[in-house]
Order: sequence, then structure tokens, then C-alpha cells
Amino acid sequence: MTKLAEKHKTLKPYNSSTILDTLVQLRTDTSSQVVIKPKTDIKKYQSRAKAKAVSNAITFRLVDIKSPLNKYYWRAFHCNNILEQRGQTLVGSYCNTRHCLVCNRIRTAKAIIGYKKPLEDIGRKCFITLTRQSVKADDLNKVITRMNSNFRNNLKNLKKTYGITLKGIRKFECNYNPKEDTFNPHFHLIAGGTACEILLLKSLWLNQYTSEVATAKAQDIRVAKDGSELELFKYMTKMITSNGDMYPKALDSIFKAIKGKRTVQPFGGIKKVSEDVDGIQKEDVDFITCGDTVWQWSDMHLDWISEYGEVLTNYKADSMTIELINKIKQ
Repeated sequence: MTKLAEKHKTLKPYNSSTILDTLVQLRTDTSSQVVIKPKTDIKKYQSRAKAKAVSNAITFRLVDIKSPLNKYYWRAFHCNNILEQRGQTLVGSYCNTRHCLVCNRIRTAKAIIGYKKPLEDIGRKCFITLTRQSVKADDLNKVITRMNSNFRNNLKNLKKTYGITLKGIRKFECNYNPKEDTFNPHFHLIAGGTACEILLLKSLWLNQYTSEVATAKAQDIRVAKDGSELELFKYMTKMITSNGDMYPKALDSIFKAIKGKRTVQPFGGIKKVSEDVDGIQKEDVDFITCGDTVWQWSDMHLDWISEYGEVLTNYKADSMTIELINKIKQ
């Protein structure tokens, strides 16, 4: 028996009763609870299939940890597993967790669209990185809590002491160093202000720490270029490294540390954009024949399969994606 087959034995099966429960949920939601999306083409669904395939491979690894977050990992694993077709409309259920690549793609798109105009209105902007010394997993939660508190205090100090109100968006990120078994929590910001105001923010940040914990050299300030918001709103942690390695326990440590904390936070009067992904969504599509059927996700086909054995998107994973998925599952 392969390692993947052994893992399948420990996974909660998506059996017929689960499918029926999902269909009941899809069919009993009222129109006020269902979000109807504009017509979606096949390329978007193929991109979603890729995200779903990689997301399932990641959650395969995460559920083995027996983490306190396991119920959220299961929700991510089952996200969008069942699509009900009504005519040329697909109805799906979304998990709205941070651990799901399908929902994170939607969340990122919402943030980019929602904050585009407020960021444009700021005018001249800087892209800022505020960081501190890396820490072990046991200290990550309290370090992030203090970082959030320190940043809020910095903004209050700027306004109270210097009469400066900075406007912008703050994004939390955390990277893992497998060689040192440490975590590097840091903030990325896009903020408007004069050079002096931005440098003052940096100085206030450094004043919160000793020179051993945070150094001026480690902080970064540069002019925000067009497209900087794309960099800002990328996912808050790399679930896999550039060479395809995954560290489930480290990833779980990050997820536990950020539970209940906002990873994107506007400041200076910019209105918060909701990160929530609507649980039930309807999408009109132009790539399926009109009819009524149920499509179920298949990890074997990396696509949704109808009860008649048809594939929904005809997504063909390239060799790099296949290699990545197989490496994650090892």
C-alpha cells in the first residue's frame, strides 16, 4: 500500500451521505443567502481546479498532525467538492477558511478590488517592511500579538505627538526557516506620507524593541510602484517553498498563531474590506450544455466529474504542477 493510500484510510471519506448533506445545503439556501456571480468562463474554472488540486494535497498533510485546527483543515479539504448544475448555472459551497487556496484566491481578488480606489486616492505611496528577529514556534503567538499592539501604538503616537495621520494598508506575513526551525513575522505596508513621516514611523517601530531584536538595516522603505498592491495582498505565508517542500507542523504553527487575528488591516480612515468568502455561490457559465446534474471533485482526475463520467473543465495539469502535488503528498 502506498503512503497516499495509507493516508486515505485515515481521512474522513466524502461518502454518499456527505454528498447528500451538501446538496441539501445547496438547495435549501434562500436567494438572500446565495451570491450570484457574473458569467464565468472555462479558464477561471480551470484555474480553480488547479488551486483545488494543490489545496487538497496540502490539507492531506495538515490533517495528519491532529491539530486543534483539524476541523478547519477538513472544511478546506471539502471546499467546493460538490457543484450542482442547474441549467447553465453551477452552485457550489465554499469553506471561507485561511487554509484553502480556492477561497484565498477569491479573498485576494476582493482585497485588490476593494482597496484599489482608496490606495489610488492616497497619491504618492511607499512600500514599507517592518520586521523583527525570528522566533521559535512557542513564542510566535505572543510575538504577533505584541507586533499588532506596537503598530497601533505607533500610529497613535504619530497622531497625538506629531499631528500626523498616515493612511494605508498593513499586511501581516510570516516565513519559516527550516534550517533554523524559526519563524519570521513581519508587516508589509503601503502608506502615503512624506519621507520624514515614513522615516518617523520606522523610528517609532525600532524604539519598541532592543537593537538585538530589531535593527534599522532589517527594515525596508521604497517608493510603491504600480502593482505594489498585488505584492501586498499575496497570501500571508508560503504554504510550500520554491522547490516544492512543505513543512506541515510549521504551517500549522503559523495558522494557530494567527487564529482570530486580522492579517490585512487598513489604517488612517480607510474602510475595512470584508475578507469573507460567501458560503454558497451561483455562477452562470458558458462552457457546459444546459441540464441538471451533480459534479463531484476527483483527486485522480484533478477535475469535477459528473454522474455520467464527464469532466467539467478538462483541466490538464502541466508537469510542474503534477510534480509539485506529488512532492507535497510524499
